[in-house]
Amino acid sequence: MRRSIDIEDAVRQELAVYYTAYCDPLPKTYSLPFIRVTNAGGSDANTIDTFTVVLEGYAETDAEACELTRNAVGILREVPQWYVKENTKATRFQDPLRPDLCRYRTTVLVTAHQEFFEITGGK
Repeated sequence: MRRSIDIEDAVRQELAVYYTAYCDPLPKTYSLPFIRVTNAGGSDANTIDTFTVVLEGYAETDAEACELTRNAVGILREVPQWYVKENTKATRFQDPLRPDLCRYRTTVLVTAHQEFFEITGGK
């Protein structure tokens, strides 16, 4: 059978090679800078999925948060099995819970093949 990949965790793993990266929920304690990855939906066409993924770079300064977010897009574009298109450019996006932190946000469309899996122990 086929199913969609866990795009949040897959993106987090790719970014974690270079930066601290989290999916929700964020840990209770963290240090800056870091990237937050959120799956915001998507669609499929036969065996190919296109996911909308939100990338948020958190840092102490606007310049660092912006660069972190832009670099994250570049890193994802280098993943050979994905096609990545930036849907929105990195923009300052104040965090309502932590207005003291600088946060930049972008959305990307990640196109990836579905994975094969087998369910065992069924009826």
